[in-house]
Amino acid sequence: MRLLGLLAIAAPVMLAAQDTVVASPRLVWPRRPGYEILLLLPRQPIPVGRTTWGHAQLFDSVSHRLRLPVRWTSSDSTILSVAASGDSAVPIRGRRVGRVIVTVSSGPAVASEIVYVGRLPLARRLAVIPRRAELHVGDDIRLMADPRDASGRRLPGTFLMWAWSDSSIVRLVGMPVPLEVVFHAVAPGDVTVFAKLDGRTGEARLHVEP
Repeated sequence: MRLLGLLAIAAPVMLAAQDTVVASPRLVWPRRPGYEILLLLPRQPIPVGRTTWGHAQLFDSVSHRLRLPVRWTSSDSTILSVAASGDSAVPIRGRRVGRVIVTVSSGPAVASEIVYVGRLPLARRLAVIPRRAELHVGDDIRLMADPRDASGRRLPGTFLMWAWSDSSIVRLVGMPVPLEVVFHAVAPGDVTVFAKLDGRTGEARLHVEP
């Protein structure tokens, strides 16, 4: 599988140690025709009774920012209330402990993210998808971490860390979102990629052919 080249990295990749990366930066990918929404919400859980801000930015196909009205919604306003105005920046307030999906829409463009109010649940299971893959030198591969809490609900992975066993076989390309990472195969061999969160570890094994 070969992926399109990246346009830019919005924030530098932070190396916690050799061949280890903290999942925090976002990448700017080539934009599809029309326009799309970049949704910026707090990654940390919002305390009950605290008001903060959500931001939504619209871009056209050549990355020009657009000034269009947007609609905000919360999947449960008793947990998190969101002002339903057409502004790109709106106040959001934690009402009670829980988990909601905040959605922003403008015309055909839609973006959504999970937001927690109160303490973030701990990861009880962590997998990396795909678990095994074969590729050739020159290929790119995207791996996704899948952390779940005790109830089986997916977690955002704010403090997720990635590590890999041999940087001479695969090279980090970037992270489009905290739960995903992209590697480029540079030499034949076998390498193991690890995802780590809350003391849990998931792994994927990659085999690279010439």
